[in-house]
Amino acid sequence: MNNNKWFRSARLPLLAVFAVLTAVLLSTISLVQPTTAQEIVLPTVPPDAAAGLAIYDQRCIVCHGELGDGQGAQALEAGFQPTAFSN
Repeated sequence: MNNNKWFRSARLPLLAVFAVLTAVLLSTISLVQPTTAQEIVLPTVPPDAAAGLAIYDQRCIVCHGELGDGQGAQALEAGFQPTAFSN
């Protein structure tokens, strides 16, 4: 019973402290500066299809398949259908 009496007497000051802390925290949200967009850097050399094919062979073919149809061996074994690039 004694703890309940303390809680009743401290309830209003605790609510006031909570309200002040909440107001302070919410006001700092507006102080955060938004980040600026990064400048887009265009490549200085033209695209190289052979280099792209080499990357595809190294990293993509196991799931997307040789024809890009989503029929790669690992994807079929894992039981999911990757994006078909051949459509």
